[in-house]
Amino acid sequence: MKRQTANDKSGSVVEWPAVGRPQFFLADSFSAVAVYNYPAVTAGGGRWTFKGPDMRRFALLAFFLAAPMFAAAGDAQPVEDLIAQLRSRYLREREAAVNALVECGPKIAPRLVDLLQDADGRVQRAAVEILSRIGTPETIQPLLPLLTHKDPSIRGQVRDAFLRLGRTVRPALEAARDADPNAAPDITELLEEMTQDDVESVFAGEVMGDGTTGFYAGQFEKLKSLGPDIGPMLAKMGASTERFEFRKDRTGIGRFRIMAIDAVADIGYKEAIPDLERVAEGNTDQSRAAAGALWRMGKKEPAEKLIASLKEAMDQQGAQPMRSTFEQGLAELYSRTDQHEEAVKMHQSAIAQGRATGTTYYNMACAYSRMGKKKEAIAALQRALKSPSPFHNVQWMKVDGDLQAIRGEPEFRQMVIELGGGEGAEAPEPTKPHSGGGGTD
Repeated sequence: MKRQTANDKSGSVVEWPAVGRPQFFLADSFSAVAVYNYPAVTAGGGRWTFKGPDMRRFALLAFFLAAPMFAAAGDAQPVEDLIAQLRSRYLREREAAVNALVECGPKIAPRLVDLLQDADGRVQRAAVEILSRIGTPETIQPLLPLLTHKDPSIRGQVRDAFLRLGRTVRPALEAARDADPNAAPDITELLEEMTQDDVESVFAGEVMGDGTTGFYAGQFEKLKSLGPDIGPMLAKMGASTERFEFRKDRTGIGRFRIMAIDAVADIGYKEAIPDLERVAEGNTDQSRAAAGALWRMGKKEPAEKLIASLKEAMDQQGAQPMRSTFEQGLAELYSRTDQHEEAVKMHQSAIAQGRATGTTYYNMACAYSRMGKKKEAIAALQRALKSPSPFHNVQWMKVDGDLQAIRGEPEFRQMVIELGGGEGAEAPEPTKPHSGGGGTD
């Protein structure tokens, strides 16, 4: 059987055998491609002559036409070759084999399941990676028993794979948890970790590029659609007496905890009310967030009590510098409880005493916007941008639900442009904003 091609300046000859499975023969650095058993080119007798550019055009055409046949008829041997390559001493070759086997899809799942029992640990781990990356039910199910594998590296790899796959594998994990009491504790822990990752990913999306964030009602409403496991996780994050370890917030300032409290109210998880009532006692960032969340869930007493306490403390300060601290706390709490006229009074007091910053004017613009006073909102926002300590977080401006009433105004669009936020007044929204209250911190 002849497979050689002759290719020079004058012309090229390609010969095809009468039988054989579809395959490619590359000659002279991709100058020619001989395609075996392809009816469209063998029907004429098996010997054709091409010259110059014709050969190259034929080569490209033949390559694309014959590729599906090659893939269909040549699967068996290449798969075994790739599996053998998983045992290579060279990492790059093993990685290439893994990527190629992933492309083969779920049809090779039975063969990969066999590899989970392979004596070579590298092959076992490669099989785990391939099955998880294919990610179909028939490739995920065989991985479930490995959550209790004796090798901690394989257990960890399977856990990481499930975390990467996220909610797509939750039904399978929940079924395995219910069916196997011995594996139930490990699977329950994994499911909680998966829920935490989901929530923290949403929270991380609310942190702006400069590290600041803010609040508005409805900010985390989309979490409700993720599933019934979200409410208990939010309560654990925001209202538990035990310190919660966040993986994606290492700042130590508790902003994810405040987001969790806000999110509890956004999804209406009323089971957290007793814990929120405990958190609302005092005068901390978390207390004000909890009082505001309770207000939105129909429990107004904690917020009313905290407002009275803050007003009393503020009055005792007179003109002392500490007075501004209580004014800011009151302004925030008024915003969180939709008492925007009162919030404006607090901001105006800070302005009158010469303690206003760009954020003061920004939050006043939010309150005016929520009240439907567009003209006043735009004026306050313009002052925020021109303050000696200006507000310049255009990223937050473009998603803050409090400014929804003025977002379509020409002045707002111009301010966004001046801050380098582009010509559009709206950026892709991390959540769907509607009513709310609050600026950035």
